[in-house]
Amino acid sequence: MTSEQNVLVLGEGLEGATASWTFSGKTAEVFDQHVSKSVPAYESGHHLIVRLSDFFVRPDTNVYEIGCSTATLTAKLAERHRRKRVHIVGIDIEADMVAAARTKCEALTNVSIVHGDAQALDFEHASLIVMYYTLQFIPLRDRPSFLEKLYGALIPGGAILLFEKTVFEDGEIQDLISQVYHEHKMEQGYSSEEILGKSLSLRGVLQPCTSIANQRLLRTAGFSKVAVIHKQLAFEGYLAIKGLVD
Repeated sequence: MTSEQNVLVLGEGLEGATASWTFSGKTAEVFDQHVSKSVPAYESGHHLIVRLSDFFVRPDTNVYEIGCSTATLTAKLAERHRRKRVHIVGIDIEADMVAAARTKCEALTNVSIVHGDAQALDFEHASLIVMYYTLQFIPLRDRPSFLEKLYGALIPGGAILLFEKTVFEDGEIQDLISQVYHEHKMEQGYSSEEILGKSLSLRGVLQPCTSIANQRLLRTAGFSKVAVIHKQLAFEGYLAIKGLVD
Protein backbone atom coordinates (compact mmCIF):
# COMPACT_ATOMS: atom_id res chain seq x y z
CA MET A 1 0.00 0.00 0.00
CA THR A 2 1.42 3.37 -0.97
CA SER A 3 1.68 6.39 1.35
CA GLU A 4 -1.20 8.07 -0.47
CA GLN A 5 -3.39 4.98 -0.18
CA ASN A 6 -2.59 4.73 3.53
CA VAL A 7 -3.80 8.29 3.94
CA LEU A 8 -7.06 7.59 2.12
CA VAL A 9 -7.74 4.54 4.26
CA LEU A 10 -7.49 6.76 7.34
CA GLY A 11 -9.90 9.36 6.03
CA GLU A 12 -7.25 11.91 5.13
CA GLY A 13 -8.28 12.12 1.48
CA LEU A 14 -11.23 13.77 -0.24
CA GLU A 15 -13.28 10.63 0.33
CA GLY A 16 -12.96 11.32 4.05
CA ALA A 17 -14.60 14.72 3.70
CA THR A 18 -18.09 13.23 3.83
CA ALA A 19 -17.45 10.37 6.27
CA SER A 20 -16.78 10.33 9.98
CA TRP A 21 -13.39 9.27 11.22
CA THR A 22 -13.08 5.63 12.23
CA PHE A 23 -10.36 3.54 13.84
CA SER A 24 -11.79 0.28 12.50
CA GLY A 25 -11.08 -1.66 9.32
CA LYS A 26 -7.65 -1.27 7.75
CA THR A 27 -6.72 1.63 10.03
CA ALA A 28 -4.89 -0.71 12.42
CA GLU A 29 -2.50 -1.78 9.63
CA VAL A 30 -1.14 1.74 9.14
CA PHE A 31 -2.04 3.43 12.42
CA ASP A 32 1.45 3.69 13.94
CA GLN A 33 2.96 5.11 10.76
CA HIS A 34 0.13 7.58 10.31
CA VAL A 35 -0.13 8.90 13.85
CA SER A 36 3.63 9.36 14.31
CA LYS A 37 3.58 11.63 11.25
CA SER A 38 0.43 13.49 12.21
CA VAL A 39 1.11 14.24 15.89
CA PRO A 40 4.25 16.29 16.60
CA ALA A 41 6.64 14.64 19.07
CA TYR A 42 4.44 11.53 19.20
CA GLU A 43 7.27 9.08 19.84
CA SER A 44 9.09 11.36 22.28
CA GLY A 45 5.83 11.47 24.25
CA HIS A 46 6.08 7.69 24.55
CA HIS A 47 9.62 7.96 25.87
CA LEU A 48 8.56 10.54 28.44
CA ILE A 49 5.70 8.38 29.69
CA VAL A 50 7.90 5.31 29.99
CA ARG A 51 10.49 7.21 32.02
CA LEU A 52 7.91 8.82 34.29
CA SER A 53 6.25 5.46 34.89
CA ASP A 54 9.26 4.46 37.02
CA PHE A 55 8.07 6.85 39.73
CA PHE A 56 4.57 5.39 40.02
CA VAL A 57 4.41 1.72 38.98
CA ARG A 58 4.26 -0.44 42.10
CA PRO A 59 4.42 -4.23 42.54
CA ASP A 60 1.10 -6.06 42.77
CA THR A 61 -0.83 -3.26 41.04
CA ASN A 62 -2.43 -2.69 37.66
CA VAL A 63 -1.22 -0.29 34.99
CA TYR A 64 -3.85 0.69 32.42
CA GLU A 65 -3.49 2.22 28.98
CA ILE A 66 -6.93 3.38 27.88
CA GLY A 67 -7.28 3.55 24.11
CA CYS A 68 -4.16 1.48 23.51
CA SER A 69 -4.75 1.14 19.73
CA THR A 70 -2.05 -1.29 18.47
CA ALA A 71 -0.40 -1.40 21.94
CA THR A 72 2.90 0.18 20.92
CA LEU A 73 3.07 2.14 24.19
CA THR A 74 1.53 -0.71 26.18
CA ALA A 75 4.35 -2.99 25.04
CA LYS A 76 6.98 -0.40 25.96
CA LEU A 77 5.57 -0.12 29.48
CA ALA A 78 5.47 -3.91 29.79
CA GLU A 79 9.11 -4.21 28.74
CA ARG A 80 10.14 -1.46 31.12
CA HIS A 81 8.50 -3.16 34.12
CA ARG A 82 8.87 -6.82 33.15
CA ARG A 83 10.81 -7.61 36.35
CA LYS A 84 8.09 -6.23 38.62
CA ARG A 85 4.95 -8.05 39.75
CA VAL A 86 2.70 -5.72 37.81
CA HIS A 87 -0.18 -6.32 35.41
CA ILE A 88 -0.24 -4.12 32.30
CA VAL A 89 -3.73 -3.77 30.78
CA GLY A 90 -4.35 -2.25 27.35
CA ILE A 91 -7.94 -1.33 26.50
CA ASP A 92 -9.46 -0.46 23.14
CA ILE A 93 -12.97 -0.33 21.77
CA GLU A 94 -12.05 -1.31 18.19
CA ALA A 95 -11.80 -5.03 17.46
CA ASP A 96 -9.22 -4.54 14.70
CA MET A 97 -6.96 -2.54 17.01
CA VAL A 98 -7.34 -5.18 19.72
CA ALA A 99 -6.33 -7.94 17.31
CA ALA A 100 -3.20 -6.01 16.30
CA ALA A 101 -2.42 -5.24 19.94
CA ARG A 102 -2.74 -8.87 21.02
CA THR A 103 -0.41 -9.96 18.23
CA LYS A 104 2.16 -7.35 19.25
CA CYS A 105 1.99 -8.36 22.92
CA GLU A 106 1.62 -12.13 22.59
CA ALA A 107 5.12 -12.77 23.99
CA LEU A 108 4.65 -10.42 26.95
CA THR A 109 3.32 -12.45 29.86
CA ASN A 110 2.55 -9.39 32.01
CA VAL A 111 0.10 -7.90 29.49
CA SER A 112 -3.64 -8.30 28.90
CA ILE A 113 -5.44 -6.60 26.02
CA VAL A 114 -9.13 -5.95 26.71
CA HIS A 115 -11.74 -5.29 24.03
CA GLY A 116 -14.36 -2.93 25.36
CA ASP A 117 -15.60 0.58 26.05
CA ALA A 118 -13.48 1.98 28.87
CA GLN A 119 -16.45 3.96 30.16
CA ALA A 120 -18.27 0.70 30.87
CA LEU A 121 -15.33 -1.18 32.41
CA ASP A 122 -14.23 -1.44 36.02
CA PHE A 123 -10.76 -0.32 37.10
CA GLU A 124 -9.08 -1.34 40.32
CA HIS A 125 -5.90 -1.06 42.33
CA ALA A 126 -4.07 0.96 39.70
CA SER A 127 -0.73 2.63 40.26
CA LEU A 128 -0.66 4.30 36.84
CA ILE A 129 -3.26 5.09 34.16
CA VAL A 130 -2.23 6.34 30.72
CA MET A 131 -4.50 8.05 28.21
CA TYR A 132 -2.48 8.97 25.15
CA TYR A 133 -4.74 11.16 22.99
CA THR A 134 -7.83 9.25 24.13
CA LEU A 135 -9.97 11.44 26.39
CA GLN A 136 -10.57 13.82 23.48
CA PHE A 137 -12.76 11.15 21.84
CA ILE A 138 -15.01 10.77 24.92
CA PRO A 139 -18.09 13.03 24.93
CA LEU A 140 -17.51 16.21 26.91
CA ARG A 141 -20.45 15.51 29.22
CA ASP A 142 -18.93 12.15 30.24
CA ARG A 143 -15.39 13.29 30.99
CA PRO A 144 -15.88 14.51 34.58
CA SER A 145 -17.49 11.28 35.83
CA PHE A 146 -15.00 9.13 33.89
CA LEU A 147 -12.01 10.89 35.41
CA GLU A 148 -13.59 10.61 38.86
CA LYS A 149 -13.91 6.85 38.32
CA LEU A 150 -10.26 6.59 37.34
CA TYR A 151 -9.23 8.67 40.34
CA GLY A 152 -11.10 6.25 42.59
CA ALA A 153 -9.30 3.27 41.03
CA LEU A 154 -5.82 4.66 41.76
CA ILE A 155 -3.88 3.79 44.87
CA PRO A 156 -2.70 6.75 46.99
CA GLY A 157 0.31 8.27 45.25
CA GLY A 158 -0.77 6.83 41.90
CA ALA A 159 -1.01 8.95 38.78
CA ILE A 160 -2.64 9.62 35.45
CA LEU A 161 -0.58 10.58 32.41
CA LEU A 162 -2.97 12.33 30.04
CA PHE A 163 -2.01 13.60 26.58
CA GLU A 164 -4.50 15.65 24.56
CA LYS A 165 -4.86 17.89 21.56
CA THR A 166 -5.94 21.30 22.83
CA VAL A 167 -7.48 24.50 21.56
CA PHE A 168 -6.39 28.01 22.49
CA GLU A 169 -8.61 30.59 24.15
CA ASP A 170 -7.17 33.38 22.00
CA GLY A 171 -8.38 33.26 18.40
CA GLU A 172 -5.26 34.83 16.93
CA ILE A 173 -2.97 32.32 18.64
CA GLN A 174 -5.25 29.47 17.57
CA ASP A 175 -4.98 30.62 13.96
CA LEU A 176 -1.19 30.91 14.11
CA ILE A 177 -0.74 27.46 15.65
CA SER A 178 -3.21 25.91 13.21
CA GLN A 179 -1.23 27.27 10.29
CA VAL A 180 2.06 25.96 11.67
CA TYR A 181 0.46 22.55 12.28
CA HIS A 182 -0.87 22.56 8.70
CA GLU A 183 2.68 23.18 7.47
CA HIS A 184 3.98 20.38 9.70
CA LYS A 185 1.59 17.88 8.11
CA MET A 186 2.47 19.05 4.62
CA GLU A 187 6.16 18.47 5.46
CA GLN A 188 5.17 14.90 6.38
CA GLY A 189 3.85 14.37 2.85
CA TYR A 190 0.16 15.18 3.21
CA SER A 191 -1.56 17.49 0.71
CA SER A 192 -3.87 20.34 1.70
CA GLU A 193 -6.83 18.34 0.33
CA GLU A 194 -5.93 15.34 2.47
CA ILE A 195 -5.55 17.51 5.58
CA LEU A 196 -8.92 19.14 4.94
CA GLY A 197 -10.57 15.75 4.45
CA LYS A 198 -9.21 14.53 7.78
CA SER A 199 -10.35 17.70 9.54
CA LEU A 200 -13.88 17.33 8.18
CA SER A 201 -14.04 13.64 9.10
CA LEU A 202 -13.18 14.46 12.74
CA ARG A 203 -15.99 16.97 13.20
CA GLY A 204 -18.07 15.91 16.17
CA VAL A 205 -15.71 12.98 16.83
CA LEU A 206 -12.65 14.65 18.34
CA GLN A 207 -13.59 17.39 20.82
CA PRO A 208 -10.51 19.12 22.26
CA CYS A 209 -10.57 21.45 25.26
CA THR A 210 -8.30 24.26 26.35
CA SER A 211 -5.31 23.48 28.54
CA ILE A 212 -6.99 25.26 31.46
CA ALA A 213 -10.17 23.19 31.04
CA ASN A 214 -8.23 19.91 30.95
CA GLN A 215 -6.33 20.78 34.11
CA ARG A 216 -9.56 21.87 35.81
CA LEU A 217 -11.15 18.52 34.94
CA LEU A 218 -8.27 16.68 36.59
CA ARG A 219 -8.37 18.81 39.72
CA THR A 220 -12.15 18.53 39.99
CA ALA A 221 -11.81 14.73 39.76
CA GLY A 222 -9.73 14.91 42.94
CA PHE A 223 -6.09 15.11 41.85
CA SER A 224 -4.08 17.25 44.25
CA LYS A 225 -1.13 17.82 41.92
CA VAL A 226 -1.54 18.61 38.21
CA ALA A 227 1.20 19.84 35.87
CA VAL A 228 1.85 20.30 32.16
CA ILE A 229 4.82 18.08 31.33
CA HIS A 230 4.78 18.18 27.53
CA LYS A 231 3.92 20.85 24.99
CA GLN A 232 4.27 20.84 21.19
CA LEU A 233 2.02 23.25 19.29
CA ALA A 234 -1.54 22.31 20.34
CA PHE A 235 -0.55 18.95 21.82
CA GLU A 236 -0.10 18.75 25.59
CA GLY A 237 0.71 16.16 28.22
CA TYR A 238 -0.38 16.35 31.86
CA LEU A 239 0.76 14.56 34.98
CA ALA A 240 -1.93 14.25 37.67
CA ILE A 241 -1.03 12.68 41.02
CA LYS A 242 -3.44 11.34 43.60
CA GLY A 243 -2.62 12.52 47.11
CA LEU A 244 -1.44 10.07 49.75
CA VAL A 245 -4.47 11.08 51.83
CA ASP A 246 -7.86 11.76 50.21
